[in-house]
Amino acid sequence: MKVSDHAIIRYAQRFHHIENINEEFIKIWINQNPDLYSRYKKEILEMWNNENKRFLVEGVFEKTKKNKNRYYASHDYSLVFITDLKPEIIITIYNVDFQLHTENNAAMFKILLDDVNLLLQEQHNFLKEKPNLYKEIDNKKEDIKREKRMLENRMNILTIDEKQLNLESERIANQEKEFEAKIDFLYKKIIGQRI
Repeated sequence: MKVSDHAIIRYAQRFHHIENINEEFIKIWINQNPDLYSRYKKEILEMWNNENKRFLVEGVFEKTKKNKNRYYASHDYSLVFITDLKPEIIITIYNVDFQLHTENNAAMFKILLDDVNLLLQEQHNFLKEKPNLYKEIDNKKEDIKREKRMLENRMNILTIDEKQLNLESERIANQEKEFEAKIDFLYKKIIGQRI
């Protein structure tokens, strides 16, 4: 693993509080402090090779950056490494600071990493269960479609039944009128000649 000069500058500034170096003067500082440069590079690589380092996420998180990077956390040191995608080079390194006492800061970092682990596990379980959830929803949708078809069929039957009953009502009404007409006719026949 390579370590960028930028990572070494940031390490010197953030971890050893050396304020008089920056990107413009890195070459001069390296020439004037080859032992420190080598020591800081070695320290960074030792922290990088720590077994308690874990991959966090891949993405672009800084507004000015266009390239995706990989982010790694080391809860032993409460720090984050940013590397290229391969990863072949440590681009920068920074300590995670919640503005708490050192021990509480480390505890908070561990708690957050543990929460990430729990959420990742829950997400994993959810993603594993997701096809079953969709299948259950699809089955319920099919049940609803089947029920709707049955109701539509039942509605069609009821509509036909209603039409038949309406026709039967009309037949009864017509039959009543027919009886009245026949009776009226017969009355007129019987009494019609005398009036």
